[in-house]
Amino acid sequence: MAHIVVVGAGGFIGGALAARLAESGAEIRAVTRRPANLPSGVPAIALGTLASSTDWTALFEGARSVVHLASGPNPTAAAAISPDWEETEVAAARHLARSAAASGVPQLLLVSSAKVHGEDTRPGNPLTSDSPLAPADSYAVVKLRTEQAMADAVQRSGTALAVIRPPLVYGPGVKGNFRAILHLVRRAPVLPFASIANRRSLVYLGNLVDLVMAVLRRAAPVRGSFLARDDEDLSTPELIRRIGRHLGRTPILLPCPAALLTLGARALGQRAAIDRLTQSLQLDDHATRAALGWTPPLAVDRGLAETCRWFLDWERDR
Repeated sequence: MAHIVVVGAGGFIGGALAARLAESGAEIRAVTRRPANLPSGVPAIALGTLASSTDWTALFEGARSVVHLASGPNPTAAAAISPDWEETEVAAARHLARSAAASGVPQLLLVSSAKVHGEDTRPGNPLTSDSPLAPADSYAVVKLRTEQAMADAVQRSGTALAVIRPPLVYGPGVKGNFRAILHLVRRAPVLPFASIANRRSLVYLGNLVDLVMAVLRRAAPVRGSFLARDDEDLSTPELIRRIGRHLGRTPILLPCPAALLTLGARALGQRAAIDRLTQSLQLDDHATRAALGWTPPLAVDRGLAETCRWFLDWERDR
């Protein structure tokens, strides 16, 4: 039976995808950098550093799909991404795509980021998959360059490249910005966010994995770029209230002009963090749903409930 290779199976998204594939009965090759706890019956191949010299031949031979979710150990702040790290990431992705094409893999799938289109939108004017590419920070630049390098590598081959561009992904095991919000809601008695009138698209981990599965299940290989989102876009105050309900406590939200919040954040060197809380970033994924016959199976509240349940367990067990 032809197998599916998941590169980056030890990560937040990769681990969830490996579990879902295992449940579906698919034959998987789960590639990680170091030994990882994966679902029972999923063989893990720890390759160490994934680079432009990695030999993919044995793993890709006979594969029907390769899903690329891996990225190298990156700096803690996107602004600190070095040119060397960027070049290493892009070169490794280009080599992986060339190897997939050389092995005759029909489907290559990359999970990228909606940030390749930019960081903010005007309310009621969401981004589409045809929106201009306008990465605003070095993280998004790396994602876009990775997409372009992989597309170039398979251009004159029989390998089809599908790129999924999600917004912020949340779910059990989440780290980074979303976990910071969970900590904030759990501990802060008061937050000055009542005046924020933004709208942001998010995607629950289970919904993103379901979209990847929709691509992998297609009879014919899929080409193109696809945005992903949950069925609802939320403002920051609404997100905090919903998280609060699932955590069992909600901070009091007080009004404060967004401009004043931005000014204070800039003085503290936290401009990027407050922008994510005050600005809008909405996606229009109608093209994705029409092309793939897909809709997110899980509602936002279900996703938030699962995430908060995991977070409470994680805090208790630390």
